[in-house]
Formats: sequence, C-alpha cells, structure tokens
Amino acid sequence: MKEFVECMAKSLRESSVERSAERCAGLLPRDTLIAIAGEKNLERGDPLPLLEAFMGGVDLRLLTPEVAEKIAGYVGERIKGLEGRRREAALLAGYMAREAADRLRAGLTMPSPPLPRMVARPLDVAALTGFLWPLFLEIEATPSLEETVEEIIKDASKGRVVGVGRRGHGATALLYAVLSKAYEEGWRIVFGLPAKWMRGSRTLVVSRGAVDDSFGVPTLVEGGGVHVFDEDYLRSFAESILGFDGVDYSEGGVESLVGRSGGSPVYLESASLLARILGERVDEEFVRRLPSGVEEIVEEAAARLGVRNLPGARVFPEGAVERGLEARLVEAGVLLRDGERGLLAYRNSVWTRLAAAPLGPRVVPGSKNVWWAAAVASLNGYGREAAYYALESLLEGGLEALDAVAAVHPEALYALLYSFTSYRIEVIAERAGGAGLQSAAAELYGLARRILEGLPPEAYGERSASLAIKEAYSETRRGFPERAAVVLEEALKLARTRETRGAALAELAAALASTGRIEEARSVAEESIGEAGGKPEPWAGKAYAVLGAIAENEDPGEAVENYKRALDVLAQLVYTGRCEYAEDMFTVASRLKKLRGRGDPRVCGGLAKCGLFDLYTIYGC
Repeated sequence: MKEFVECMAKSLRESSVERSAERCAGLLPRDTLIAIAGEKNLERGDPLPLLEAFMGGVDLRLLTPEVAEKIAGYVGERIKGLEGRRREAALLAGYMAREAADRLRAGLTMPSPPLPRMVARPLDVAALTGFLWPLFLEIEATPSLEETVEEIIKDASKGRVVGVGRRGHGATALLYAVLSKAYEEGWRIVFGLPAKWMRGSRTLVVSRGAVDDSFGVPTLVEGGGVHVFDEDYLRSFAESILGFDGVDYSEGGVESLVGRSGGSPVYLESASLLARILGERVDEEFVRRLPSGVEEIVEEAAARLGVRNLPGARVFPEGAVERGLEARLVEAGVLLRDGERGLLAYRNSVWTRLAAAPLGPRVVPGSKNVWWAAAVASLNGYGREAAYYALESLLEGGLEALDAVAAVHPEALYALLYSFTSYRIEVIAERAGGAGLQSAAAELYGLARRILEGLPPEAYGERSASLAIKEAYSETRRGFPERAAVVLEEALKLARTRETRGAALAELAAALASTGRIEEARSVAEESIGEAGGKPEPWAGKAYAVLGAIAENEDPGEAVENYKRALDVLAQLVYTGRCEYAEDMFTVASRLKKLRGRGDPRVCGGLAKCGLFDLYTIYGC
C-alpha cells in the first residue's frame, strides 16, 4: 500500500487522476484491488475507489495544495452521478481532499501535544518506577512512618508539591507507602504531570522529577524532600529482605548493618543480595568487611556473577535478556519478576549504571503484555519507536500498545500521525475506543480535533465539535472527567446544529456528575433534553440516564422515572434499526431492573434484534 500511495502522490503532480490511477494500480495485489474497488469497478477502470483509498492513507507531506485541489475538483464532478454508499464514499474523499488543501495552504504543523497521564493504582506506579518490592515483601509500618505518610498527604491536600525522601534513601519505597495510604482514603492517583484542569481535585500526581507547581495541583515528586525512614522500620526491612534472600543473620549483624546503612534501605537490600551471592551469614564480621557505598557492593555482586551488558533500563519486559541469563539472574536475586505484567526489574537503580545494552522498541509488539511493554519502552526513552511499532502491528494487538504510548508519551502519537487527515486519525481512534482502550481513543480524537483548529470554523467547526464530543466521552471513560468538561465547553462554542449541541450538553452533564458538580450536571442535562424538543433523540436518552444516576442516592423513585424515560428513548432508537445504541439501552435497563426488581421485554427484543446475545443472557431474557 505504501508504494501505491507514494506512486499516486508523485503521479498526480504531473498527470490526471485517471492516468495516475491506471499507472499505480499495478502496485497493489489483485485481491487488494478487488477489496478496494470491487470487481465491477475494477473491470470498468473506475479510478474513484482507488482515489478514495489513496486519500484515506496518504501522508499530506507528500501532497501540494494544487494536487489536493485537483483531487477535490475531480471528486466534485464525479459525485453528481452517484447515489447511496458510493456517493457517501466519494463525499468523504472530497472532504479529505479539501481538508488537505486547506491545511497545506495554512501550513502543515504539529499541534502542541498534551501532557502524559494515566490513572493508576499504587502497584501500577510501583511497576512503572521499577520498584517491585511490594509484590514480594510486606513490611509493617512503624508509628513514625505512619506519621510521615499522614504528614505528606496532609501537605498534598493543601495543594503543595511534596518531595518524598532523599535520593538513595528509599524515596520510591516511601512514595509507595504514601500512595497506598492515599488510595485507601479515596484519592485518585495519576502517573504523569499536572495540568490546569485538575485544580482542586483529590488527585495525587506522581512525577519522576521537578514539576511546575503553578497550577496548585496536589503532586508527589519522587526524589528531594526531607522525610526518611526511622531505625525501627529499617530494622524490620533488613530482617524481611534477609529472609526473602534466604540469608542467615544474627541480631548483632542486623544492628550493625542498619547502623552502617546511613538510613538507606537500598544499602540494606544490596548487602543482603551480596550475602546471598556469597553464601555468607550476615553477622558483625560480615558487616565490617562490607564496602561503605551501595555502588561498590553492587559492583562486587556483578563481578561475582560475571554479568555485564544488561538492558539499560530499571524495568523491562521479560525476554529482553537472553533466556538463560535471565533465569540465572532471577535465581540469583538480581532481577525481580512480576509475572502478572510480564516485567523484570533490577533490585535497585544502581544496577542500571552497570548496563550498556539499550532496550529496543521492538519489545512492544512481541511482549507477553504489550500494554506494559509499551509503557516501559516509552518511559525509558523509546516512546516514538514504541508508537511506530504499535501502529505497525495494529492488526496483531498493537492497539493495546498504542493505549500505553498514548498515556505516557502522547507526543509520539502526534509526531507519527499529525500529517494524515483527521478522518484517518478518527478511524484509528474509533477502533481503539471500540476495543475499550480509552487513552488511545482520547488522545487520537484530540489530535484529529486540534489539527482542525487553525482552519476556518465556518467550514470545520461542526466537525471539530463532533470530534470533541467523542474525545470527551473517552476522557471520562479513562478517568479524567475534568478534562472532558473543558473539551466540551470548547465544543459548545463551535456547535452549529441542534444535534451537536444536544449531544455535547448530554456528555457535559455526565462529565460534571462524575466530578461531583451535581447541580451543574442536573441543569445541563435538562438543557440537553430541551434541545430534543420531545423527540427520541440519542442525547436525550443519555441526559435522562445522567439524571437517573444523580437521583439514585437521593430519590430512588425519581431515579426510576428518569431511567424509564431514558429507556423509552433508547428502545425506540434500537427498534428503528439504530443498533449502535443497544449497549446503552442494556446499561440503562440493567440499572432500572435493579431498582424495580423486574425487567422490560423491550430490552430482550432489542438485544436479539441487534444480535447481542451475550447481553441478552446477562439481562436474564
């Protein structure tokens, strides 16, 4: 396909559309040609289907404004004699050609990418930072540590940027303790960087370095700070790690080791590893012979094992190390294995200083768990390559990798895709959203929307608003309703039709309800219903469902009435062939069934009509 697209782009500069299609069609296999054009069109030599395929896959940097306008003009003439699906396909090709011409005239520049972010659990952050000890050790927190954790969370609740420990003195371990406590208390944890729209929310943003705190977002930063572990905790940690490593020890040995560590848990676990490798008992004599620095201990352990040239990343997917060596290093205790995610991690970050081999981006599509492989590759500086291979392997599960790259390295997606049409980007976003991969969907819809921002709103505003609604839906689904609300406010400024305005208002009501802005959500939902004018419009069904969800905790009777109204709308849509709303109908009907204690026969009929027999069974039909 790539050769065909490049051939068409070059030929169209010099020749007619018909001549270019005839010249380049031979670069496609016959079965591909039949799939694109159909046998009848192929026999007639109709170039329009090939032109549509070309516009769907062309990098706009291969075109000139004149070529794009030539295509738009040709399609405009051909549309006059077309009907049905053929007309719709031609209209789309014409739209893409006009967008290409307008963007090329305006200057084809990449929009500024958003900040990376992902909603995470404490164990997710542990894996992404390479700190896998919580999977292997449970260390009882001391009163002093609990006080420290409470102090940090208290500071964060005031909107301060908080450092959690001196580097090399267990900063990541303390970070995990803080996140675990905050998670128990209902805080949301975001791995990434802060953004303005998160102001005031109960959110902890975990960053790997210094961050701009001008937004007043509660933020935890690994490194810096003044909080350290006390001796009771260090003693407990030392005994736990020695037990994990199967190392014998004396009480005096542990006391000496804690004293020599200078308050650093990393020193304790490095000493334990060396004792394991040497097969020695940790007593006072062993501690006296230990080097004073963690680096020297790790270097001695590496020399004893005879290992060098390991992946230069703190955490990486299984299989990144030669299989026999990987097994030996896991057995020796140098590498920790997180079997659930298919990850390996060094005991501590000092080991990465001995490593020389880069971690290649091809680990993404070939990994046991492509989500984590892509996340790891992105965090270790391979974001763009990871995104490229994720896109390359789209049909082989690359969408999962794309989701991770979108969350932790959205710039990579922007760099790869900004020069394609907004429609092509939207198609990929729809595939991602349909697979439940909302980070990729949100960022791709956002990119498609933002590349239209510099174009005339009278021509592109309505489409931009439509993309914003889809983006907001995915943002809410991925755990960022605050962002969704901001995007929808922008959509409402551009919406020109009743349909777009009503849909934007319904989605905004859902986002506001998710952020706890209940009165605003109720008002916006009612405004959305008003846009429907009493007709069974899809957005009215959603707005009624939002009102039902709001009322569940306040007035169950009102919730039932609103869910019934939502079901009336959605069932009517489904029974008139709008099967895209069948799952929404099922969701609303399930809530209503739980509240009323009985089902609705319209739901069973609608689900059967649309072939959703798994939901048919779940509903109890």
